[in-house]
Amino acid sequence: MFLSPDTISLSEAQIDRALTISQRESIEAQQWQLYLNTLAQMGIENWLQKRAPELRMLSDRSLEPCQLRIGNFRVHLIATDELGADEVAISQSAIESTFTPHLYVLVEVLEELGQIQIRSAIEQAQLVEQVRSIQADGETYWLNTELFDANPDRLLLWLRCLDADAMPTVAPTASRSSIANTVTQSAINVGLWLNDRLDQLAQEFAWILLPAPTPSLEMRSMRSPNEEFNRVLHQLTQQGRINALPQARGGYRDFQCEDALLRLYAMTWKAATDSEWTLLLVLGAQPGATLPIGTQLQVRDAEQVLAEPVLHDRTQDYLFTQVIGTDAERFWVSIGFQNGATLTLPPFTFIDDAT
Repeated sequence: MFLSPDTISLSEAQIDRALTISQRESIEAQQWQLYLNTLAQMGIENWLQKRAPELRMLSDRSLEPCQLRIGNFRVHLIATDELGADEVAISQSAIESTFTPHLYVLVEVLEELGQIQIRSAIEQAQLVEQVRSIQADGETYWLNTELFDANPDRLLLWLRCLDADAMPTVAPTASRSSIANTVTQSAINVGLWLNDRLDQLAQEFAWILLPAPTPSLEMRSMRSPNEEFNRVLHQLTQQGRINALPQARGGYRDFQCEDALLRLYAMTWKAATDSEWTLLLVLGAQPGATLPIGTQLQVRDAEQVLAEPVLHDRTQDYLFTQVIGTDAERFWVSIGFQNGATLTLPPFTFIDDAT
């Protein structure tokens, strides 16, 4: 079920401190949970010092031990001692808290061994979307652990590479209907690109809209992003791999992850008489950089992986794929690296009548 959990040891002083803190509660069950939460928090701090010393936990006495601030991120720890369970409990109060975390992180506490294992994580908006589809057991929701991203390296990647201010979250006081709307809106609507517009999420994630494409073979050594994308489109068109419509529009964004300087292009189009739309994705390197061997570009819908090309040799300078969806269908794009780290971007959707 889980992949390569990170196991972190706790010192005797930390365990004694957690025991002392747990005595603040008068009910035995609450004492135990506070004890687990405190051990999980201490373990996370040890983990950051070991794996990413540049990431700092910020002290905030107003927060519970299960609530952390790591840089600009708000993180809620789900601490459990039920090792390897298929489901994990999360309270309604943890979901509706005004703390509004960006991420929920599942931590298993091996109390007898004085260790914790960082198991997996999930974005807040995705967790809320899952909660909408299940029935609460009193004030508790039971979530399948397979819903969580089971790679601790990915959590580090999120904390290092993503912009916390741009990560979509659902307001804790939202009703179920408004939660549904908020989660639906937590996708980049490329349908607006055809009208020369970027939605708020695309702007927050630094997408830049390109002029209408004019595929051409530009031979200059230094090309603008638009010229570079047109060169790629020319190659793909000549190879018969794409047949974009004249009204297609694209955009790009630059980012750095795992020491790689990446540039992701996206382009969309839709036939006037067709209810389906196309999303073309091209992943390359920024000028002066190279795409690392083993880089993977994965696209999936709500049910399955649709494409996952991988860079196998230096003769390739970019990865590309295209997928076709129906109106309002969403596609998730992930970029993976040879060491197993993966970065998942906000999903793409196509909505004609968005305003």
